[in-house]
Parts: sequence; structure tokens; C-alpha cells
Amino acid sequence: MDKIDQRPTVLLADDNQRILDIVSRLISSRFRVVAAVKDGQTAVEAASDLMPDLAVLDITMPGIDGFQAARSIKRVSCKTRILFLTAHESDEYVSAAFESHAQGCIFKTRIYSDLIAAIEQALAGQVFISSSHVRKT
Repeated sequence: MDKIDQRPTVLLADDNQRILDIVSRLISSRFRVVAAVKDGQTAVEAASDLMPDLAVLDITMPGIDGFQAARSIKRVSCKTRILFLTAHESDEYVSAAFESHAQGCIFKTRIYSDLIAAIEQALAGQVFISSSHVRKT
């Protein structure tokens, strides 16, 4: 009898194949990657079919962007938590991420140090912002 994989399920969406490969390698021991897609529309479709525990989305993707994809994913799979993995480190992008129902925002410059903690916190219902982000007053 096969043992059922109880790891939390993760959907990845980024238009950069290298980033998809890096993220998959980084998280595969703790989380089950159920799909790795290269655009927002495919992410929404995969979320609808697979109902993952978490979606890690790039913000800038072809077709619908990560913000639009996040809102659509929350409509089709309200249990799916959203994290953004982005090169955009401005306050405007971080604010827009949370307005799009995200649990967190990880900067690509901090992928190795922040990604696992961000996923764990998001799955626990907590908010995460990469530690290099300092809000301007």
C-alpha cells in the first residue's frame, strides 16, 4: 500500500523557468509542488483543478498579472493562500500584493533566506514580508 503524501501542496507561477526550477528545488523536501506554470491564466486554471494549499505567484507575467491571478484564484479556491515572489521591492507593489489577498511578499533577492519561512507562515495564517523591505515614511 502506498503512503499518501501529506505535505502541503504548492502551485508555482513565474514566467522565468530558472526561477520555477530554483523554487521547486528549494521547497520540494517540505512541500509538494503540484504545478509549475509560466503565466497567470494557467495558474488560475491549475488552482481551479488542483485546489492547492498555497500559490506562489510572480507579479509580472504575460497575460494576466500576478495580482489579477491572485484575485481569480481566491474566487475559485478560497482555501488557497497566496504568496508573491517578486523583483519589485517598492511600497506600491507590496501594498498591491496585500490588496490582492496575499499572505506575503518575498523578494527574489531574498529567495534563499525567506521562501521556506514565508510559506510556513502563510500556511499558518500569518503574514510575511521579506526582511530587506523597509517601509518609507
